[in-house]
Amino acid sequence: MGPMGQRQIPTDMSRADRDGEETGDPASEATSAPTIACPFCASSEVEPMSLFGQQLLTVQFYCNQCRTPFEKIRDAAVLGAFRDAR
Repeated sequence: MGPMGQRQIPTDMSRADRDGEETGDPASEATSAPTIACPFCASSEVEPMSLFGQQLLTVQFYCNQCRTPFEKIRDAAVLGAFRDAR
């Protein structure tokens, strides 16, 4: 502890080392789109239905294996998978 009870952070460590994060380019990690899997049957045979679900923060997909529509919360990875599937 430093003056006035503040924690001292070593200056020889990078932010990623301090926070315990992976050391890599975060931009490249966000652009790699994961395969969307059906939450009911775990099949990867899904196709996008709609960019907006019942809520503005969800994306709708349709599983061709079990024929079930489902929603995923929208983030950069899900939007990348949606764009790649179209």
